[in-house]
Amino acid sequence: MANRAVLGKRIQPTTVSDSNGTSTQAKKIIYSYASAGGVYFITQAFVELIDNPGGFSGDITITMPDGSTYVEDDYLQAISGSTNAFNPGGGSTQVNAPFVRLDDYGETAYANTPLSVGGPEGRGAFISGLNTSSGSGTSSSPYAKANVIGVSTNGVLENTTFDSGAHIGGGLQVYKYYQDDLEITSSTSQGIKYIDITHNWGDVTGAGTDDRPAYAVRWTPSSAITSGVATIAYPPWDQERYQETGFSTPTEVYRYYYFKPILSASTKNTLRLQARSWEISIGGTNYQQVPTGSGAPDNHFYFGLVIFYEKNFKNGESL
Repeated sequence: MANRAVLGKRIQPTTVSDSNGTSTQAKKIIYSYASAGGVYFITQAFVELIDNPGGFSGDITITMPDGSTYVEDDYLQAISGSTNAFNPGGGSTQVNAPFVRLDDYGETAYANTPLSVGGPEGRGAFISGLNTSSGSGTSSSPYAKANVIGVSTNGVLENTTFDSGAHIGGGLQVYKYYQDDLEITSSTSQGIKYIDITHNWGDVTGAGTDDRPAYAVRWTPSSAITSGVATIAYPPWDQERYQETGFSTPTEVYRYYYFKPILSASTKNTLRLQARSWEISIGGTNYQQVPTGSGAPDNHFYFGLVIFYEKNFKNGESL
């Protein structure tokens, strides 16, 4: 039986666009101030962007969730680095690229069209709709009956392809997804390799410093991939094995094998995934990766990661 779900639009994003179709979403608004006679007033506005859309051309339009717009012809677009906006009363706030600086935005513009940030577009997309009744699929189409429904522009419930009916769905809302691999070789220091995923969930959702996103990560050893399709996938795995051989001059062998998130090295905007394949022999000088055939899977880890909009209530662990 197939799972079913419905996508619904929850809130409009704030967009930044030009007349040529270049567009992206706003992540944060930061005002820069000056003072005269002890009175502080806005002289510029910075709009941090969720990604780099390419170069804007001509006037740009900031469209707020309520449909109101602000048009700017005097702006600076930055795709890397950072700068500072001046705070009222002194000090500054760091502005991180990509961003646009609105040089004509002052107190009059603020009074007429205050800038606001809406929710990222696509909220309401649920993980659902996998029907494996016709097989596991192919490398070009891993899921034979995947049914993920597009977001309606006006929040109308969409019909599923399974029975042409609209159904109320439940689940987690997808924020971002990634796939990559980590390979341990004989030259890998202590058999440890990691990757830091920068997802910026905390900044985009306005989460607190100690908040973390809900996420699900699964990994597959290369030996379990056939024609580009994983035949099995594991949740985070942590294995340690101890073996002692010999009698009068015993050799102790410690084997470490894992793929897991490293929570102490993760933040509200980043997630570290780390793999280890390592063997230590005490009584000899054999320090090496876990050899294939030793009872552990191989040393090449392929993984998929889905990050959700919802907060993590599992102490930072994967679903």
